Amino acid sequence: MMRKCCQMRKDMKCVCVICISLSMFAVFLLSYMTSYELQTKTHMRRVILGGLGEFNSRGNTREENSIQIVEVVDTSGKKYRLDSFLDSSQEDSVELHFGSKNKVVTSATTDVQTTHAQTTTPHGWIQKNCTGIQQTSELLQTKTFQFLANYKNPCWHEPLRQVKVYSRNRFSEFSRYSKLALNKLEEEWAKRISNNPYPRRLRCLPYFFIAGQPKCGSTDLYQKLTSHPDVVTPPIKEPHWWGKNRYGWRLNYTTAIPLTDYIDLFDRAALMIEHVVNPLVPVEDGAEPFHQVITGDASVSTLWDSDDWWRLDENCGRKEPLYTNADYIHHFLPNAKIIVILRDPTERLYSDYLYFQKSRKSAEDFHLEVTKAINGFEACLGKYTQRSCIYNRTVANLSKVRLRIGLYYEFIKEWLKVYPLDQMLIIRLDDYARDTRLTLQRVFNFLGLRKLKRDEEHIFQKPVANKRRLKDKNIGKMFRDTNRILDNFYRPFNEKLAELLDDTNFLWTYDSI
Repeated sequence: MMRKCCQMRKDMKCVCVICISLSMFAVFLLSYMTSYELQTKTHMRRVILGGLGEFNSRGNTREENSIQIVEVVDTSGKKYRLDSFLDSSQEDSVELHFGSKNKVVTSATTDVQTTHAQTTTPHGWIQKNCTGIQQTSELLQTKTFQFLANYKNPCWHEPLRQVKVYSRNRFSEFSRYSKLALNKLEEEWAKRISNNPYPRRLRCLPYFFIAGQPKCGSTDLYQKLTSHPDVVTPPIKEPHWWGKNRYGWRLNYTTAIPLTDYIDLFDRAALMIEHVVNPLVPVEDGAEPFHQVITGDASVSTLWDSDDWWRLDENCGRKEPLYTNADYIHHFLPNAKIIVILRDPTERLYSDYLYFQKSRKSAEDFHLEVTKAINGFEACLGKYTQRSCIYNRTVANLSKVRLRIGLYYEFIKEWLKVYPLDQMLIIRLDDYARDTRLTLQRVFNFLGLRKLKRDEEHIFQKPVANKRRLKDKNIGKMFRDTNRILDNFYRPFNEKLAELLDDTNFLWTYDSI
């Protein structure tokens, strides 16, 4: 018996050694296969790309419209700024090479026998021949939906031809809750198909968007707003489809997520919208009852994150996007209600840093990253337009702090190009925190929601959601010098925002945190 036990232990050790060896080999192989090399002969383990030469692990390229080099990591794992490899004082560009074979990234429009190397500028751009490229956005060419008049929320009916309508939905691949919700819905569709000769389902898009901004109280606002009896929610609070996931952000950009998959997320809400009618609206004989329930999208990237604009043919050769998320949403939802909640951008940035930075957080590190971010942004302004630098992912990723999110004026200005101001409600976290009830009533009025009954007013007393974590509070305040630098950086943008909205409260008072 003892011999058998000893033998079993030896076998287990052998298995462990083999597994560890295989894992180490796999890591080494992956590292090698995703390595890059610049013309400076500096060997890289990884260059994270955002454009034309988007490599997979086999070194093949999937040609896009342009490129932005987002991040450079050397063989030891140390990260570098792009401008530490590129001399921004020179107009000369460098070639991007793949692995040890020195494979040059080439344009899809260039003949193989006369291949010319693509070149990148100091801010990450690679030029591409745009001859013959389509100049109209795919989304803007998509046919719009005819919404039902007896539904407050934008909805329409579609024939229901099969039960397994969500088998290829991309959101179910990374959201377990979404997958469960969609699978549950298929039980309802099975009943409809078996009981109705002409089955159909109600399809809906959001009536409202809480479009921005991160770390400004949007989670608490969303939770209290969706507690209203006439508001129903999709299974994912922030699908980020308009800003990121349309291009497959959560799927490592391996596949795009179509509009139909996004609409699927609102099918459960649509089912509830369909079953609730307004008893106060009289119904004439033979007429359809009125459905007053609404749903929304609370992705706070929607206002500002148009970073993947370079993937679209219409932007080929451009240094800034022709259209933003505002244009695409307006194409489908010209009557959408847009809610934006803001706070002092200096405070927002520090809160954002403490929340999203997972390790080595400190006031000193924050100061260094702020300095790096401002320097990178100002260096970009020396060569490109302000709009180009704001929508340049390379510039944004030069630092760990998301400096540009606080440029509220620049993003809201884009939305006001297509939406009138009375379809946008822009509120301050300061006001929301000071008088939550009054601010929520403003939101309810903006969305045309009925007044709450007395026994429903408990939602005003709900605990604050997504508060700053205790361990982050223990880090303390930012340095006074950091606060001053950020206040000076954001002040011109705040002044423009206050003028745009005709409200001096958006100047904020630059108190210490």
